[in-house]
Amino acid sequence: ITSSGGVLAIGSRNGSLSVLDAHSGERLAQFQSGDEITAPASFDGSNLVYAGWDGVVRSVDWRTKQTAWSFRARADVVAAPTQWNDLWLIASKDCQIYAVRNGRLEWLYRSSSAITATPTIWGAQAIIADEDGQISGVNLLNGKRIWNLKLESVHVTPAIIRDPKQAARASLIVPSWSGEVNAIALERNEGLWTPKPEPAWTYDLEGEVWASPVVTGDFAILANWTKDATGCLRCVSVATGDDRWSVQLEGQVTASPIVSSNVVYAVSELGELIGVDLQSGRVLWRESLPGGVQGTPLVMNGGALYVPIMDGTVRCYRAG
Repeated sequence: ITSSGGVLAIGSRNGSLSVLDAHSGERLAQFQSGDEITAPASFDGSNLVYAGWDGVVRSVDWRTKQTAWSFRARADVVAAPTQWNDLWLIASKDCQIYAVRNGRLEWLYRSSSAITATPTIWGAQAIIADEDGQISGVNLLNGKRIWNLKLESVHVTPAIIRDPKQAARASLIVPSWSGEVNAIALERNEGLWTPKPEPAWTYDLEGEVWASPVVTGDFAILANWTKDATGCLRCVSVATGDDRWSVQLEGQVTASPIVSSNVVYAVSELGELIGVDLQSGRVLWRESLPGGVQGTPLVMNGGALYVPIMDGTVRCYRAG
């Protein structure tokens, strides 16, 4: 789920993208793709940019229903279209990043393997992680690679946060598919961000990772499947990788956790919805949903929580 200006955009496995009124849940518009839509759509004013497994990325005005542009990649697109100024980055399973402006290709970056993680924008570069474990910094002006590191296979979008004490430093948190999490220290020299060659720390979650991490302050929130087919929500220090707390769920956690107002929200494929205190890890409440969840929930200003359920419905919870 994504939102802008009081409306929600929600893709589905039947290839449809629905635009809903965030207050009432009324459907305002619906658009089609040639295949499943599992990546979040991106708002660009009144336009929605969305991608389907058919490899086509479309920009449509949800008010007028008019198509502004479309672009076809050579393979499935399961990562969210990512905007930098008027440039859109499209990550594809054909191992390529397409940089598109108004539907026209500006440059092309080829990685070593399929790209299913959404590119991370940091300064004037895109950080690209592929399924072969290649992590690269790419110049957004021309698509040239600036730096490269080799880790394990990555399927989810890394998280990045600037060091609160040193503006020229940042931490990139990269979970691999196998459960190994690496913290990469980035430093800015003469305007260029580059990584240190060795991780600042490494943490083993001991289970597959299908959820992107989220970072806030010195808190890195991680979620993984466990070997006994349950899920684990875990918090570690961004600076050191030391444990802060963990919470077990009965179902596997595929949806990325989110943080709002010092509460961590997480959902499982068995339909568990929990709210956890960010500081202490104390479970504040649990809710049982009518179906499992794989899509990441959304919290909007005012405290409304939106949860997409695998049965095709969306539930809205309001504070109080």
